[in-house]
Amino acid sequence: AFDTCLMGGAEVAYAMKDLAKVYIANAEIDYGSGLNYTDTLTHIARNPDATAQDLARHEVKSWDALHAQAGADDALLRSHIAIDMAKLDALANATASFADALSKAPHAAERIASDAYFALPAYHATLGDGVSDPRYRDYGQMLAAISGDSALGSVASSAADVRQRLAEMTLGVVSGALRDEQAGF
Repeated sequence: AFDTCLMGGAEVAYAMKDLAKVYIANAEIDYGSGLNYTDTLTHIARNPDATAQDLARHEVKSWDALHAQAGADDALLRSHIAIDMAKLDALANATASFADALSKAPHAAERIASDAYFALPAYHATLGDGVSDPRYRDYGQMLAAISGDSALGSVASSAADVRQRLAEMTLGVVSGALRDEQAGF
């Protein structure tokens, strides 16, 4: 589990795939409250036989309880996820197939770029500064946009497969009101 910002990405999780059974992180900025240590550690102490997956599911709910009312940024922009690392290779393989489908569809590049760009909102530093960083997009939301674009044919179906793999590995995800469409990864 990472108690810091922007660690809920595929490139970070994949580097940890052989080190943990579950991975817990924020796709967004963590607005200061961090993990709910008291509740999570108490739960672990009271449930010593719980699986890593069950503990991760509890941690996501606990984190959300702490952050849901913490402030406007948290209420609107929070993003926290727990994933089952045993399913990460399936996501990686589906992503490789998706990349292959993309490389074979240069005629669709503009459409794909548009679908990816409009997977909004981009992650923000805070609401107050009004600045978003367009480099940080939610992978699941981008995949949903591309898979919903019937004009993309096999690229769309490949994106849908990756999105399905992401859903299958997600043990728990919570988000703020402006993140409802996102997968948290």
